[in-house]
Amino acid sequence: MSTTRIGAQFEKYVRWLLHNEGLKTRRNVMFHKGERIRQVDVDYKSGLIFRKHVIVECKYVRPGTSVDFYASYVQLGEAILFTRSDEGILATNVGISHREEKEDRYHIRIYDRDVLMKLRYGRTTHLDSLVRDMEREIRQMPYNAGKDHAFIHEYV
Repeated sequence: MSTTRIGAQFEKYVRWLLHNEGLKTRRNVMFHKGERIRQVDVDYKSGLIFRKHVIVECKYVRPGTSVDFYASYVQLGEAILFTRSDEGILATNVGISHREEKEDRYHIRIYDRDVLMKLRYGRTTHLDSLVRDMEREIRQMPYNAGKDHAFIHEYV
């Protein structure tokens, strides 16, 4: 399975989890500022009166490996500044060590495997069967090469 395909399926999975939390999300948003552009995997606006724009950077890596946290953080930080978002989330299918400390230090939210499992299953137990179920659900997300790589365009 290609990395492009599984990455798109992971983005759809994260969007689906956030949608189940009652958020109106968008996927594959291309922000334009003059000649410059920046793609965001998932975004949403929360709040009724004081709307907060949140962007989500999704990083799928093969289970058993680790995400390059600092490179992903820099990419998320650049996207937050470019889109003038209020908050950023780094979502990944693997665990991030010292997640809470990194969230406090870098002023972002991290939705690693444990957080995603809690959103999906209501618990963070490290049961191998739940991790396998989550990976199977990601791979079963529908994929359409033409539609999954189309963008929503927004000008900032």
